[in-house]
Amino acid sequence: DRVPAPILNITLPLDPIPVGITGLVIDDNDPESPLAGVSIRVIAPDIRPPVMTDNQGRFRIENLPVALFVTLEVELGGAVTTIEHFVDYKSPLNTRMISLNG
Repeated sequence: DRVPAPILNITLPLDPIPVGITGLVIDDNDPESPLAGVSIRVIAPDIRPPVMTDNQGRFRIENLPVALFVTLEVELGGAVTTIEHFVDYKSPLNTRMISLNG
């Protein structure tokens, strides 16, 4: 026996907590040497403005796009590298070390 009841259609927007990424860019040949002036930007799933590493090779990107993976474009001296980054929504600030041949 079924009880007659109206069917409810509820739409709930998903609004995850904003997630950022912070990291360090180092030289492949000398891991003790951070690389300053490296341009890093998100290029997928959408394009974000670039950030530059500081004198200690550190960078920070606020509010990553809502996606399972984002693609980072890393540029040093005209050489461009792309990196896939898995976005961990358990942590409001993801961390990443990037090693380049500077």
